[in-house]
Amino acid sequence: MRKQCGSGRWKRIFSVAVLSAATCVCFATAAGFAAFGEETEQSGSISVPNPDFEENAETAVSWTLEAYPYGAEGVDFALVSGEEAYAGNSLKVTDVSTTGAHAIVRSAAVSVEPETEYFVSFRINSTSGDTVVSPCIRQFSDADGTVGVSQIGESYYWLSDYNVVGATGGWTYVCMYFTTSAEAHSAMIHLEMTPTLGGAVWLDEFRMGIQPEYDGGFNGGFETE
Repeated sequence: MRKQCGSGRWKRIFSVAVLSAATCVCFATAAGFAAFGEETEQSGSISVPNPDFEENAETAVSWTLEAYPYGAEGVDFALVSGEEAYAGNSLKVTDVSTTGAHAIVRSAAVSVEPETEYFVSFRINSTSGDTVVSPCIRQFSDADGTVGVSQIGESYYWLSDYNVVGATGGWTYVCMYFTTSAEAHSAMIHLEMTPTLGGAVWLDEFRMGIQPEYDGGFNGGFETE
């Protein structure tokens, strides 16, 4: 059964950006499906706290923003608006670390159901030809997001097939899906990025929800009898 990855409403219409050669506009993998530049309204959304960075003009309320190793210099986070932003406020990340420190952007934990397929989507604009933005889902066996699940590789569930590599050429929509662990009762979105050097990365409109079944409405030219 083909599935469509999507969530939420657009803040505005945008042109699909062409990603670097390392990333396709739309590709299928063993782990799931990732779509760049396409979105539809879907049911089953979870309310990620402050998903659009609009609660406060100066502080990313409900988000954890830090460098790894912790306390490393050269990593900076700022809320921006105007032409820099996708709409309203967006989060801007710059990492000019000379020691290879990574920038980490992490949401608050939200409740999830075990062994259930979810989608995660967000907007990204990268002007760095060097950075790699790696998405991860942190899964917890408690409802408060404090005790990681015991399964190896699922407490930090890296979705490496969906890495965004280099510059995006403008705002790009990324959507992916994953299946929660048998022990999972809460989860959080976790992005980790390598140094941006002369560029920066902007983020906006995070969404998460139960992945709906595809309704067959898009055929893409492959007609059926």
